[in-house]
Order: sequence, then structure tokens, then C-alpha cells
Amino acid sequence: MKILANIGAELIDGTAYRTYSVLELASGKVIEMHSKSDALSVGRNYLVDAEGFISSTEASVAGGVVSGYTKTTITIGGETYGFASDVKFTELHADDTATAVTVEEVFMGNVEFLVKDGKVTSVILLGPATFSANVAGDKIAVSAVETLKDVDSFTATAIMVFDSESEEYIEIDTEILSETKLPGANFSFEITLDDTLVPADYLLVIEVNEVEFTVKFTVA
Repeated sequence: MKILANIGAELIDGTAYRTYSVLELASGKVIEMHSKSDALSVGRNYLVDAEGFISSTEASVAGGVVSGYTKTTITIGGETYGFASDVKFTELHADDTATAVTVEEVFMGNVEFLVKDGKVTSVILLGPATFSANVAGDKIAVSAVETLKDVDSFTATAIMVFDSESEEYIEIDTEILSETKLPGANFSFEITLDDTLVPADYLLVIEVNEVEFTVKFTVA
């Protein structure tokens, strides 16, 4: 169970319980459940005890970025799995509601997923994949925050600087000389510019597996 919110307390047969709004990972449904613990953390996953209450024992749930799929398989975090016959795809929204989605809609998304007998039974889309950027001289290193491997294509399409007068990001005339994939367990690549960037807040626009992402970074 993924904890979405602590919504109150309730006395049941003389015992005080906390009521939580949770996402049931197996079904993709948002429901309310009780727990004897009042210290469960929002966003964390917990096991259900023998009495049917949420325990304080955290559940180990796999996660990563969906980098590929076919009619019968999905690749998450560099590992490829087959689908269970009743596999479910669910998107968890910012307002803690959940809706059914398709495998196409979870592509290049940050997900959590359940596996049974080697087959994926449930995929929960938490949001798009995210990236970080670190600047050193004329180079920008871009790295995936979540587990992402098996990237077929990547490119930087624009660099924008924040303009304090208009309070908008404006594209700058900086040439990208090269883009090189960096070694390592997780996906990252390095951009070489034709000049160094002046101190300011920037927005880097990239495409990974032909999906567009934006990365904010600051040059101090």
C-alpha cells in the first residue's frame, strides 16, 4: 500500500486507529485503510498485516523508468519483463487520484511495479522521468535521477536563460558542439558548448528516446 495522506483517527472496539488514504498497488485503486501506527510516511509503501491493517513494515517495491515496450513485454530500469494476463497500468495524479492508462502512456515515465512469477502484474506511473544537470566550464553533465538504461537516442535541443525582466526563460545563442554518453550504471550524457555559461538560472531542453524533457540548473 502506498500512503497518500493521513486523513484522521478512529476508535474501533476500544482501539485507536489512524485512517490513511492509500493507493492499492495491485489494483491501482485509491481506498481508505486503517493502521495502528500514526507515523506512516506519505509516499512510502507498507505491507498489510494478518488482521488486514496497514503495518509499519515498509514494502520493497521495484521502480525505474520505462524505456521500451512491445505487445507482450516492458523494459523498466534496464530489465525486460513479460506481462501477466491481467496486468494493470495506473497513473497516480498530484491530487492523489488514480486513473487507468495504457502501456504507451507510461513510456519514459517514472514507475513503480509489481512482479509475480516473473511477470509484471501492475505498473504505477508516478510522473515523467526526471534529470539533473551539473555544469563544469563549457560542459554540462545530464543524469537520470531514477533508474534508466537502454537509451536509444538522446540530444540537447535548446538552452534557455531566465530573464528577470520578463520573468521567462529565453533561448540563448550557444552552440552545442558535442553530446557524448558517459559510462556508468545509470544513464548520463555530457554536452560540450562553444563557450562557458555566465552565472544565472537556466533551462535545458533535451530529448531522450524521442521524448522531450526540461532540466533546470543554476550556474553560480
